[in-house]
Amino acid sequence: MDEFNQIEMQPTTTAPARDLVADGALVFLFLLLVIFLFAWL
Repeated sequence: MDEFNQIEMQPTTTAPARDLVADGALVFLFLLLVIFLFAWL
């Protein structure tokens, strides 16, 4: 819980960027998975 509280207390300017990077990575991995599945078929 302490780690979570420290993350919450960080400046708000870094949070949106971090969320965008995380979302972008998830979308990128998902697209790679879809392409891999289509290539397999």
